[in-house]
Amino acid sequence: MKRSAQLSVAALALVGLTACQQPEAAIEESPRLVRVITVAVRDHTTSASLTGEVQALTKIDLAFRVAGQISELNVTVGQHVTAGQILAHIDSEAQQADLELAKASVQAAEAALEQASAALARQQALLASGLVTRSKYDQAEQDRRTAESSLVAAQAMHQAALNALSYTELLADGDGIVTRINRDKGEIAASAQPVISIAHDGPRDAVFNVHESLLFADAEELQAVPVDIALVADDSVRAIGTIREVAPTVDPRSGTVRVRVALENAPPAMKLGSLVTGSVTMPISHAIVIPWSAITLDQGRPAVWLVEPEALTATVRHVEIKQYTTPGIVLAGGLKAGDLLVVEGGQFLYEGKPVRIASGDPA
Repeated sequence: MKRSAQLSVAALALVGLTACQQPEAAIEESPRLVRVITVAVRDHTTSASLTGEVQALTKIDLAFRVAGQISELNVTVGQHVTAGQILAHIDSEAQQADLELAKASVQAAEAALEQASAALARQQALLASGLVTRSKYDQAEQDRRTAESSLVAAQAMHQAALNALSYTELLADGDGIVTRINRDKGEIAASAQPVISIAHDGPRDAVFNVHESLLFADAEELQAVPVDIALVADDSVRAIGTIREVAPTVDPRSGTVRVRVALENAPPAMKLGSLVTGSVTMPISHAIVIPWSAITLDQGRPAVWLVEPEALTATVRHVEIKQYTTPGIVLAGGLKAGDLLVVEGGQFLYEGKPVRIASGDPA
């Protein structure tokens, strides 16, 4: 009797366990409801509009070639200057002293040469009369050559002193506008340290800091596309530009790439520092564009889920991404027209998982 009761309890436990496991198996194998779209190749174009600044094509940082204290500062930011104009001075007392010393050295060398030349002439006359030896004449000739070399060296030192004195003046290398002053009067300017920046007159660029994701074409393609430039303060002031330069590196602080657009016949209202908008639209191309919700990662690579139309099972497919845009992701490869792409429910899928396509979507 006791053994019969134990068998009954074991049987009931087995039946209960089987009853618990059967719904789990059924849930696991039930098809997952997904929403899909049919992949198609469509006309695609990309456009972008950004805000930038008008800058000079040529900008120069001017520096003194010798170190010293700035004694004069003759310009202010925004001032127009002409080529050769004196922009600043540094204290030239030491250079003046060096120049005076060099002048004195030249005068002394000239006097020594004159004296050596006269001595050589006397020795030459005495040698002709037989009153001096040949060795004395040779010594006089050597003294004259030494005096000539000393004069050449003194003249070189004098020219170096003149150059050093000229280096105490900072001159504009061309016509332009002062855009920055890095040192004030009374401060010490180190040799080759930029003191004044000048934007040269002439061609202008519109400069934009573009996020790398917005560079939707390579540099050659971009340079062939015109850019519509408009003044932020008055959008009726417009110009057409072409992309002249795309920086090869990304700014590590801002994560942007600097793009310079050459302005053609820029109106006078587009002055240096003016804020402008630049709009560009790429030519229409044929491409596959998928929704953002369709993309996933598989083994660290971009991928999507597709539905096998006959078996109604899920399969993963790696894709190549050409560009990220606001409407969707432009693909460079991996899909073909007619594929059934999962756009909702992909997060619950695995390879071979049975699926059920949501009503109204293609099957």
